[in-house]
Amino acid sequence: MSFGLIRGGHVDITVLGGLQVDAGGRLANWMVPRKMVPGMGGAMDLVCGAKRVIVAMQHAARGTSKIVAKCTLPLTSERPVDLL
Repeated sequence: MSFGLIRGGHVDITVLGGLQVDAGGRLANWMVPRKMVPGMGGAMDLVCGAKRVIVAMQHAARGTSKIVAKCTLPLTSERPVDLL
């Protein structure tokens, strides 16, 4: 039911955390380096299906900026986010 709502374009806004956001507004938020993860889950569906995407995250971690020229982690979607 939830994925039907998301994929059907019925979600107006989604707020996601992020690991990196690049200069083009593209989000990488599903793969933590050196950690086993099963996959991106519903993040890709939310970014692609919601009308507006907001990323809420700390802008730096361990002294390194998470806002980068180009994401080094796998992208969640090519669609740029609306607000960081």
